[in-house]
Amino acid sequence: IWKTIDQNQVKKGISLLIGSKDFNMLSKPDEGRNTITTVLNIAIGQDSGIPFLDVFGTSFLWKFVRKTVTLLTEIGLHRMEPDVILEVLQGIKKRNRGGIEPAPPENLILMETIVPFSLIPSKYGLKKIQELLNDRLDFVRRTSDILSGFSSYLSSSIMPYQRPTNRHNL
Repeated sequence: IWKTIDQNQVKKGISLLIGSKDFNMLSKPDEGRNTITTVLNIAIGQDSGIPFLDVFGTSFLWKFVRKTVTLLTEIGLHRMEPDVILEVLQGIKKRNRGGIEPAPPENLILMETIVPFSLIPSKYGLKKIQELLNDRLDFVRRTSDILSGFSSYLSSSIMPYQRPTNRHNL
């Protein structure tokens, strides 16, 4: 689809995204996380016949790039005017009831990141890690119970000891 879009229209839309803005409507924000971030540049082009969109910023919000790709695609296909970006950023225009549908992640490639080692915990991420740890801990408990029980069984007097067998009776 990107091979047929009007790149001039997309560039008009890109110009409206550059700078420090509240990208709440172009993201799925974490509770309590600031949605104001800075887009330094967005470049559109082709390399070896493959269209690309490079997004450069100071930080990225969850689903920001994918929703931006959806919006720029709609603009490039003349389904929307570039000014719709201003309406979206102001919260005036929602594309549909759930907001802007994120573009599929399959062709999204993170090329580079420079991260100062100051992490802001994500409630969603922490919840998922806790669920994974609890699942693993339950597995270890069950495995420990089974191994402990089997060890007790092997050392108990109830365990029948192997008796010598007569090879002729096999």
